[in-house]
Amino acid sequence: MEETIRLGPTVMVIFGGAGDLTHRKLVPALFNLFLDGWLPDRFTILGVDQREMADDAFRDHLKQGVDSFSRQGKCDPETWSRFATHLSYLAGDFTGAELCAALATRLATADTAMGKDGPASRIFYLATPPTLVGPIVKRLGDAGLAADSGRTRIVAEKPFGR
Repeated sequence: MEETIRLGPTVMVIFGGAGDLTHRKLVPALFNLFLDGWLPDRFTILGVDQREMADDAFRDHLKQGVDSFSRQGKCDPETWSRFATHLSYLAGDFTGAELCAALATRLATADTAMGKDGPASRIFYLATPPTLVGPIVKRLGDAGLAADSGRTRIVAEKPFGR
């Protein structure tokens, strides 16, 4: 009999969270994983981008993407509501120290919320132009947010080179 491996608490931080890639591809795929039972019981998806947006506006924007691009079609309101409780948004300058300070606070809050199962694994997903990857990674390093290699991953979406 095949044993299912359950992931521990996870926080996924998506730089470029208000962008097209997140809207059309990432969140519809994450929602499908949620529907199929592949996401951890305790998870948070934090969209980070440079434009100001309230959490509810961010959730509405992502719901439109799920309704348009999910392989499972439009979502029912109850299921979306359960998924949307895991979504939040943070605005700031990707290369500014202020954003990393606010992000550190959010991550600490998420670790506390995970309770006895924490601290959470961290995935920093960079859905940004390639020119921002280096500066974002440097800021994460300077702030100590990616120091624990046992529970932290950085994913760069864009190809490098020409």
